[in-house]
Amino acid sequence: MTSWGFVLLPTASQPILEGGKLPEERLTDGTYNYRHGCTVTSITDEGSRVRVKFTRKQDNGVEIPDELTTTLVIAADGPSSTTRTMLHSEVQRTYAGYVVIRGTVPETHASQSALSVFRARFCFSHSPGIQNLTYTIAGENGSTEPGKRLLNFVWYANFPEGSEELEKLITDKDGRRRHIIIPRGKIAWDAWEMLKSKADERLPPQMAEMAHKTTTPFVQCTTDVIAPKNLYMNDKVALFERLSVREYIEDRNMMSVPHKEMVFPEWTREGLDGIQSG
Repeated sequence: MTSWGFVLLPTASQPILEGGKLPEERLTDGTYNYRHGCTVTSITDEGSRVRVKFTRKQDNGVEIPDELTTTLVIAADGPSSTTRTMLHSEVQRTYAGYVVIRGTVPETHASQSALSVFRARFCFSHSPGIQNLTYTIAGENGSTEPGKRLLNFVWYANFPEGSEELEKLITDKDGRRRHIIIPRGKIAWDAWEMLKSKADERLPPQMAEMAHKTTTPFVQCTTDVIAPKNLYMNDKVALFERLSVREYIEDRNMMSVPHKEMVFPEWTREGLDGIQSG
């Protein structure tokens, strides 16, 4: 949600910017084979190589078995990692006590008061149990032209596990109780009204405005999960977790999500206290 729309645009199917020009191919670009619709089913150590078995979904929706061998597997399949579950079935995601509420608002829909605060700035608001970040990101087709960009808001808020408010928030508009994410378009009306009311009570007016004007908000419960180590099968399988360091601010369940940068050998071989993902 930051600027992924801009990062992912240089593909064969979309222009990088409004000009419609794709980047020119270079001899140094290298090659890759990106396979969509694949689900890993097993990883086996075969000495100098690793065998990966998976299912591959065809255009007609039918899944067929497939496999490959390689000298290195980098498993970066997210906080609900299939690979992590294969290696450590006992490691499960646990709710960390707060959620993140996200959305975007076109610059043209924002008030002058909001634009004067958010343009050319990365804005923070901190208070007990709440943190809000709002800033400008690229708009449609990766546009960075003023007036064609988006205002992106990221709002962390504490909701105790088992509380009535949390249950309301993670039950979607169809009555389905979600485990982690309420996708865009699925937030229940009364839950979103509750969040907008909280925004009016707890956030600066410019940030509260973003909550009122976004049309496609979504909510994600923050979770803790990490495997006991990162390298397996004689260093041929690397389990890549998204790493964040908790930095407590006023309320011990609140996190400001800074990132600790580490080079590969440090990250994979050193023990890190307080590291989590998700």
